[in-house]
Amino acid sequence: WRTSTYNDCARNGVDSEVTAIEKECLWDDSSQCTDLGNAAAQIVVMDNWCTPGFAIYKDPNYKKECKDAAVTICEGNISNVANSWCPDKNLSTGKLKQLQDECEDQVNDMVGTDDDDDDEDDDTDRDLDDCGRDGSCGSCKKAYCPDVTERQQCKEDHC
Repeated sequence: WRTSTYNDCARNGVDSEVTAIEKECLWDDSSQCTDLGNAAAQIVVMDNWCTPGFAIYKDPNYKKECKDAAVTICEGNISNVANSWCPDKNLSTGKLKQLQDECEDQVNDMVGTDDDDDDEDDDTDRDLDDCGRDGSCGSCKKAYCPDVTERQQCKEDHC
């Protein structure tokens, strides 16, 4: 019991420090969120549209706020990144929307997901055939295709 109590106490101290650092980095300085959104936009365009000529690699929930901001930044930057990297390709509105739909999954893949981040996206009632349900790329999102292999197959089939 001594070891268990000691370990619990240490874990609580680490969790408290991580929360304080997240607040300092993610709430007090939004540049991290901006950088995250920009990087997500580049990866979405690279994975789903084109590549550049070279390779580029209950307190407020600061992590969720940052991720939400990064998704919005990613969505807003898709057109700029695509036009900058591929000026000879015509990015249709439909394709732009498909790429923007990838931003949330991309940001989540980059920073991970927390159970408390998914307030509005509860997949417990999702139908088994939701993945690729309407034949569009937008129906291949993580919310509809939680299994990575299933999501990749859906993207190959519909995007």
